[in-house]
Amino acid sequence: MSVSFGSKDDSVEMKLAGMIDRGKAMRSFLNRNIYRIYQNAQRKRWFTENASEGKAWDTVKEPYRTYKLKKYASYDGSGSKTMVATGALFKAVVGPSNGQYKIVTDHSMTISTSIEYAKYADIARSFTTWGDEFKNKIKQSINDFLILQKEGSPE
Repeated sequence: MSVSFGSKDDSVEMKLAGMIDRGKAMRSFLNRNIYRIYQNAQRKRWFTENASEGKAWDTVKEPYRTYKLKKYASYDGSGSKTMVATGALFKAVVGPSNGQYKIVTDHSMTISTSIEYAKYADIARSFTTWGDEFKNKIKQSINDFLILQKEGSPE
């Protein structure tokens, strides 16, 4: 007597095979999709002066505020945004740009910068911590990619 545990419905096997294939494509997904979500969240953070992440950065005090408005009027943010003057740090954090390093593996993505003053700027006005909304968006995107792939969607 033999016992067989064969599937009567190939759809389960096909779904599992699809999940395994998508898992193998995780590096590409992180590099294209999750990186884009990161970039958009960082842009929003910098132009809302971190209000998008739940706690706005401390404002620049006078007379430096007035000085910035004149000195950096032709730059992104027109001198009115905190930490967006010449744009070097902003561009290196948002990327892709000089000073940004991105390492993507099959399981993770690490983004860092070689801008020397970045660590001091981050202490004064954090741009490396994230609120629940961002974290949930990342989790949902990965979940949708791996598990909830829609019928007819490219795999």
